[in-house]
Amino acid sequence: MDAYSKMLAFSAAAFLAFYGVQRYALRRGGYHYTDAPNAIARTANTTLLSAGVILFSLSAICWNGWMGAAPAYSDILSFPADGGLPLTPILSILAATAGYLSARKIIRQDSQKDIPPPSAWKLYFPLRTLFILTYEAFFRGALFFPMVALFGIAAAILANTALYFVAHMHGDKGEKIGALVFGPILCGLAFHHGSCWPAAIVHVCLTLSHEIPLGMHAIRKTSNQ
Repeated sequence: MDAYSKMLAFSAAAFLAFYGVQRYALRRGGYHYTDAPNAIARTANTTLLSAGVILFSLSAICWNGWMGAAPAYSDILSFPADGGLPLTPILSILAATAGYLSARKIIRQDSQKDIPPPSAWKLYFPLRTLFILTYEAFFRGALFFPMVALFGIAAAILANTALYFVAHMHGDKGEKIGALVFGPILCGLAFHHGSCWPAAIVHVCLTLSHEIPLGMHAIRKTSNQ
């Protein structure tokens, strides 16, 4: 088995393991931290994020160990020499705008079911950021580039987006549509720059611009009660 095949097999196993933990969190109402109904659900979400960081980091470690025999994509875990310019800043701004507008809609509807205490957010946001970074190192790195090498760019984008959709299939309609739109964009960005980090930056901008306003709103509501 060559390096790409070994990496793809390991990445598939990591994805299945993550999906299993995701199902565990879902059964306890912890799919999203920002609308988790109680402390048990928030703990389940923290478990999900922690498991993701571990599994996706292991994939990155395996990549560094195996890809010496496959130099064509050996540096995809390094930041691109061109700094991700100009696409990364443009897409980051668009993603941040979309995330913020989505959060404002939720705040206007006041649809958060339960409000985590202010102290909980201090742990959540660093863990969430680390999760997104390792998530993209996995999806647009250790999983995506072996697919490109083995099956070609078009098939790799289709397969990666399909798995990305599966990872978001328990979300609402907007999240599912977003996965189908956002997935190919992030794959294309990673392929264009030969690195997973431009996609990671864009994804972090989308996530934090959405969840930080929700967290701030929750903290204000808590302090006013």
